Amino acid sequence: MNLSSDEIIEILGLKPLPEEGGFYLRTYESQCTIQLERGLRNIGDHIYYLITKDQFSHLHLLQCDEMWHFYAGDPIEMILFDSESFDLIEIGNTNLRNHRPQQLVKANKWQGAKLKEGGSWALIGTNAFPAYSQNDFTLGKQEMFNHLPSDRLEIVQRYI
Repeated sequence: MNLSSDEIIEILGLKPLPEEGGFYLRTYESQCTIQLERGLRNIGDHIYYLITKDQFSHLHLLQCDEMWHFYAGDPIEMILFDSESFDLIEIGNTNLRNHRPQQLVKANKWQGAKLKEGGSWALIGTNAFPAYSQNDFTLGKQEMFNHLPSDRLEIVQRYI
C-alpha cells in the first residue's frame, strides 16, 4: 500500500486522539448497554487507529478488555504489563513467525504501542468490551512507575 499517513488520515476521516496519541475514528458503538459498578456502558465498540513515526499509543490503562487488529503498514511493538507480567509483543501481518495480526489486552493492564524501528505508519483497529469510556482511561505518568526495576523502567519510559 503506497499511501502516506496523511492520505490515510484524510481517506478514513481520522482525528487526533487526545492524551493517548495517534489518530482514530469510532466506526461502531453497540446500542446495547450494561450496568457496571462504575456506571452504564455500551457493550462494545470499534475504532480505526493509526500510529505514525511521531504519534504513538502512550502508556495507558483501560478498565475494559481491548482487542487490537492489524490492518496495514509497518509492524508495531506493544508493551503490556501489570504486577504479574511484563511483555513486549510484535503486531503485524508480514511475518507470522514473529508478528501476530491481533492481540488481546485484558482490562487493567498497562499498554502502549510504537512502530518498530524504521516504520512509517500502522493502521489497526480495536474493539473494546465494554465500549471505551473516558472515565475508564488512565494515562501513565513517569512517577507511577518509578518503583519498577531499572531495566523495566527504561523500557516503560519509551512509551510515556
